[in-house]
Amino acid sequence: MDTAPAPQQPPTLTLDALPDDLLGRVLALAGREAGASTSLVSKRWNRLVFAEPALWWHLRFMDRSLAALAQPAEQQRWFACKLRLLQRVAPAVQSVSFLDEYGLLAFRTQPLPGAWRVGQLLQLLHPDRLQGLNIICIQLSAAQLAAFSAQPSNDADLFAPSLASHLQRFTALERLALRGVAFTADAIQAIASLQRLWLLGLTVEVALPACLLDVLQKLPPLRWLLLGGAPLPAGTVAAVLRHTGLQRLALSSPHAALEDPQPLTSLRHLFDLVLAWGGTGPALMLQPCQFAAGLVQYDLARLKPSAATLQVGANTLSWGPFYFEYHLPVCMPGAEVGH
Repeated sequence: MDTAPAPQQPPTLTLDALPDDLLGRVLALAGREAGASTSLVSKRWNRLVFAEPALWWHLRFMDRSLAALAQPAEQQRWFACKLRLLQRVAPAVQSVSFLDEYGLLAFRTQPLPGAWRVGQLLQLLHPDRLQGLNIICIQLSAAQLAAFSAQPSNDADLFAPSLASHLQRFTALERLALRGVAFTADAIQAIASLQRLWLLGLTVEVALPACLLDVLQKLPPLRWLLLGGAPLPAGTVAAVLRHTGLQRLALSSPHAALEDPQPLTSLRHLFDLVLAWGGTGPALMLQPCQFAAGLVQYDLARLKPSAATLQVGANTLSWGPFYFEYHLPVCMPGAEVGH
């Protein structure tokens, strides 16, 4: 009598049986927040957590948690931790953001006591891999800015990040957004070396350097351009027109009227336009129908007027005090690592 063969047990498949690339994808789905736990499972998992590109392609550093540490020794440990992290994941980082809320980013000419040396972090990044850089430096309040501007010997460079040498290294940058009190002329000039750039955002609380016009002439065709200064350099509109493929454009001049925007109607690829200006006199702006049919968003804003009128075609609009502020786009989404 024949005996039926014993049923075979299906092979047992565990996570550890997965190859490195597949297990890395699984760990990426768990997210960076789970990394503190998953990296402790085994030496292999620890290696894969810090080697998985999807977990580390964007980093955001903030000085909020640093400001909460009262003891210098605690601050040193905090910064040493960030250095060790970046040393491990730098090959995977494609985009990085720095947010300076408390003036503790040591970009400034005269950094505050306890400032951490961001230059050390930037030196660890791979210049041929970094594609996005977003730096937002401490802002002055309206009262601080007014008091600073009233001083006969004010020097905006005291508040300006020291960025020129870093920008010259990162020649693979495609997206650059800088926001702060001021930026030095050499930092603006260094932007001209970024020949892969397609997004540029520059917003300052004082005047942008006049060399910006020359930089706009040297850059490759941009698709997104956001400029804010008090005021913008004369000739900005003409310099912008070189970038005929612009899709998003924002021009903001908080304390003065903008130049005649009529030439901007020649930009046939615009789908998002923001024009914001200050001053108290009337301003003549363009009607939406004067632009190409692809324009889907058109924002006009008067910055901090006491009372003002706006002429749009045959229509006159008037309003009382109003404050408008737009934020530069985040180059890349990502989890915060400043905590």
